[in-house]
Amino acid sequence: SRRFTLALVASLGASSAAQEEQEIFLDGTALPADEGAVLDRLHSWLDKLHWTPGWEEGETARATYLELEHLASEVPRAPWLALGLGQAVLLYYWWRGSGLEVDVPAGRLAAMLHRVSVRYAGCDDPQLSSEAFAALQCGWRWRHSFMIPAEMGIHLARQRREPRDAASLLREAADVWAAMRRLPHFHRDEWPTPYAVNSNADFFPGPVNRPVWPSSDVPFALHLEANVDVFRRDLDALLLSGQFDHLYWTGEVSLTQFAPRHEGWAMVSLIKNGKMAPRVCEAASASCEVLASRPEITKCSAGDAGVAFARLLPGHGLRPHFWNAPRMGVHLGLRTPYGASMWVGGQKVVWEEGKATVFDDTYMHSVLHEGTEPRYLLIAWFCHPCDREHALQSPERAEPL
Repeated sequence: SRRFTLALVASLGASSAAQEEQEIFLDGTALPADEGAVLDRLHSWLDKLHWTPGWEEGETARATYLELEHLASEVPRAPWLALGLGQAVLLYYWWRGSGLEVDVPAGRLAAMLHRVSVRYAGCDDPQLSSEAFAALQCGWRWRHSFMIPAEMGIHLARQRREPRDAASLLREAADVWAAMRRLPHFHRDEWPTPYAVNSNADFFPGPVNRPVWPSSDVPFALHLEANVDVFRRDLDALLLSGQFDHLYWTGEVSLTQFAPRHEGWAMVSLIKNGKMAPRVCEAASASCEVLASRPEITKCSAGDAGVAFARLLPGHGLRPHFWNAPRMGVHLGLRTPYGASMWVGGQKVVWEEGKATVFDDTYMHSVLHEGTEPRYLLIAWFCHPCDREHALQSPERAEPL
């Protein structure tokens, strides 16, 4: 609740030496005083609970949130908990229930915990070296501190719900951005607004960076468009035979905490990290054959480079997020009913059947489907055209960027 968050803010810094010596437990095991270890422990714990029947029924999710609130009450004496808890609340409690309603109290708690992690790591120090700023993931911490209240406020404003909460959250986000601009990392001419911030700029500085790219500049996108009929035939066959759902539920189901329910966003991977998915490629052999020759995917060592069929059900969405390492994204429209859209770097994208949308997923982005029919895309994450470190074979270019 908001009352809990306000009480927690008031108690920060009010711990005693005796309290600090007490161990803090999760699921019967003491948590180490280490940010990364806590983050990993919380993720493993939540991922298991997330797949129990009681989670979507609500009982397990509510009990788990109370446990997270209890752990958050320990943050004043154990600030190393803040980052992991902030991520846990953001990942698993952005949505309230099974629809497109956001959980405002959970969002406020997640934002506050990220701000505590900023202070704990010293990321608010303008004198911090750029090397230390990067090593401590300060940009990532700050961007979450802004993104959570900003995107929650925007969501409420667009839905014309809870105007006071929306205004309060947007003011909070503006204060965070003002603090970010006082730091050398964020005080850049090319970043006049927080929605211009992107991680690719740290690897490939210059005017090349933008939220949405012309597909004509990216040969891989043109290749996908040229073969849209191949992908659509394979997708239609998977849906008609029932194999799409079977491959999804029996495969590597991941990232489901992005959507309100497990089935809300379903990915069936054809290629992941340079390797073909044998069971999927057996069922969609023509699609895998079309993709096998593309170095942007098969010769790319950037994190989670790959290709998948992706379904988004109506009444679902993907919470705001951003990638933190060099890569690009492309979406090829296969079935694009009315009502589904994406916001990336402050720009609205509406998919079209047969058309590729190339975007930089290191900008903040989110998805909403307010229509009535499932949306299907071929989605891919691939090496940035300027990347010479992770691209084991340089991709061709249609035109100079």
